[in-house]
Amino acid sequence: MTNRVPITIIILSCLTVALAQGDYDPQRDAPGKAPFAEFFNHMRAGTAPPNFVLETADGKKARLYDFTRGQANVLVFWDAGQGPGTSMQQYLNEVAGKYKEQGVSVLGIACLNGREEFDKWRKAKGDRCSFPVVFDPAGKGPRLPKTREEAKAMPESEQMTVSERWRAYVGTTIMGRLMDASGGTAQMPIFLVLDSEARLLGALWSGSDEKEAMGNLLLRAGIKLAVGDQPKRVYTRAETKPPEREHVPAVKPIPVGSVAPAFTVKDGDGKEVSLSQYRGKVVVLDFWATWCGPCLKSLPHAQKVAAQYKKDGVVVLAVCTQDKRNYFESWLKKGARSYVDIVFLHDPAENNAERVSLQRYGVTSLPRQFVIDREGKIVDTIEGYMEGEVILDAALAKAGIAVDPAILAKANEDLIQRNKH
Repeated sequence: MTNRVPITIIILSCLTVALAQGDYDPQRDAPGKAPFAEFFNHMRAGTAPPNFVLETADGKKARLYDFTRGQANVLVFWDAGQGPGTSMQQYLNEVAGKYKEQGVSVLGIACLNGREEFDKWRKAKGDRCSFPVVFDPAGKGPRLPKTREEAKAMPESEQMTVSERWRAYVGTTIMGRLMDASGGTAQMPIFLVLDSEARLLGALWSGSDEKEAMGNLLLRAGIKLAVGDQPKRVYTRAETKPPEREHVPAVKPIPVGSVAPAFTVKDGDGKEVSLSQYRGKVVVLDFWATWCGPCLKSLPHAQKVAAQYKKDGVVVLAVCTQDKRNYFESWLKKGARSYVDIVFLHDPAENNAERVSLQRYGVTSLPRQFVIDREGKIVDTIEGYMEGEVILDAALAKAGIAVDPAILAKANEDLIQRNKH
């Protein structure tokens, strides 16, 4: 008798969210040009998912391992109310049928939508699936803006509230727990291929060559493929091994009252610039990145501060961190034109653990601003930015700069609003 390695294809339905910050990009760390990778966000090859609680089509409770025990698996994510596209559904039916004798099975898990929407889809199109479909009992999340325009029209405080509610909801879903991505979502569909002990073999994503990737991963699961399903290229483990994660040493944010650590970075022309060159001035040290949306939103106010208080000896040093030099230079060519009073700099350590923002200032989130007085001491620090706030202006007063009392009062109100959120 021939040894058979059973496969289960698990389909998880999900929704791409406009407000989710840091949307998951599976190709971010994918090595080479392989149409798959040996990781799924924080889930790496060799790790297994939890034994999730599920709902069957008739509403009964079940566990993930009830369907996958002793089998290899493939997980695919899509919206519970929409189901797979026609071509994807046909492909999955074909895989399930063609490799049934080798233990290949398909299980659909519908996520990130309501039970009502799921039942409507199942009634309309569910019978086209040759495999059973179950439901993520986390159900439907809070309402989100349908378009980016609608999101932008919302007040900043409301955006934060909606975003936090969504993140809390995603953390309760199967997809959110698998991704561990702080409320971020992935572009669908996403497949995860697991071995017979439910350990990750690899992932493939929307836009990749599903047939080529699936062929490679099914081979790794021990399936003997039909001639027409053989991948054009079989990738070796060495070619698809994910890069080592960056080891970030434990650091603490530098406290207010400390002497600002010295550092040297480079300006737009590649010349070295040191913090010590600005001794005697009040420095706003602004750590930012070209990929950081809140950082870019904060720059207009930083420019306003730089222009308004430069006569008082205030200078804004905007140090681009965790970012490639070419991205910084490209942004400077267009973006810097609007911020003529800001000194833009770049940390050549880029995303390495030796970067100034992390190693010397303990910065783990952007944007982050430090106000340094004329003697080189840190008098205040501001994390994040909400449109319209003047907290930075008030911080300058702690460095001896004369600030309008009305602005100081407004800054106090801004801090109260921050604490509410």
